[in-house]
Amino acid sequence: MSTTDTGQEPNPTTPPPGTDETGTPTGTDQPGAEVPPWERDGEPFDSARAWNLIRNLRAEVAATRKAEPAASTATGDGSGDTAELARQVATLSTDLARERVARKHALPDDLLGLLGDGDEAALTTRAEALIAWRDKTTTDASTPPRRPAQKPRGGADPTATATETDPAKLAAAVAARRR
Repeated sequence: MSTTDTGQEPNPTTPPPGTDETGTPTGTDQPGAEVPPWERDGEPFDSARAWNLIRNLRAEVAATRKAEPAASTATGDGSGDTAELARQVATLSTDLARERVARKHALPDDLLGLLGDGDEAALTTRAEALIAWRDKTTTDASTPPRRPAQKPRGGADPTATATETDPAKLAAAVAARRR
């Protein structure tokens, strides 16, 4: 058997440095091998420092959880505001139904408030009533009465009839006068 640099013979039951019990390299001496997270920065593991970090993180999480309910009720995101959110949803759905009915019946934006609240069927009924009222009032007031067209007259004499310009009719008239 050979001796080591220290002059001692190697113990066959003790694995060489950098290997585990089976003789496989542990990876700490090999470049590119995975290193435990506490040794990645080149610093040895300090259990007191790790325990202090864990306590600080737990305290921070507890403080955040205590502040979370207060912040959510202040911003309106808490569970106590479900009634308010339900009211907002109902208002927005009514507004959407009103817009749909107004676009369907071509009502101007000025008349949206006249439709009122309710479901889409009630809004459609009101929109149709508004359209009927608009059509009735606009046809009565906006169309002027028709004046009868005057019969065209010829020349300077208002009582004279228009002179004929068709040659065939003129020839027939001349022939009728000669007979």
